[in-house]
Amino acid sequence: MRKTTVAVLAFICTVIVSEVVGFGVSTLIMRAVRAFGGPPAVKIDLQSKLGCPSGSLADLKRRFSDDTLKLERGADSLFICSDNSINTTVEDAPRALAREFPGCLNYITGALRMLRESDAICALPDNQGYICDGEKGTEGQGVDALGTQSSVVSFCTPETLTKFGFAVHF
Repeated sequence: MRKTTVAVLAFICTVIVSEVVGFGVSTLIMRAVRAFGGPPAVKIDLQSKLGCPSGSLADLKRRFSDDTLKLERGADSLFICSDNSINTTVEDAPRALAREFPGCLNYITGALRMLRESDAICALPDNQGYICDGEKGTEGQGVDALGTQSSVVSFCTPETLTKFGFAVHF
């Protein structure tokens, strides 16, 4: 009986010690992965002046995509005009943009889609692209705002063009 009790206690102690040591090892491994091999971080600094140059989705795609991300329904010509900064990882950048601007973008597995019928989106003159008004774009627009590829996007007002630093053509 005594040998059985000692064996059971030894077994329990071994399990406890291995769990403690194992937890410590897994914590060290997680820290090393974050420090040396974690996904690359990216800070997306947007601006709402001078034609919103840092908000070009086509340029942002080149920064954070391995060409597997698709920009659909006009998103390849979209300028996000906002003073927000988004801290994310390279891998999560498309989802982060869609979460930050649900009134402008929709993310569906591998594709960022512009919401063509959203109140936060307007078309630049002379087919130069589209503007996402970052302030309006933080509010969700509902499923109808996605529209179709052929949905006509309303033109930007002169006030909107001036507000974001785009040239006003008449």
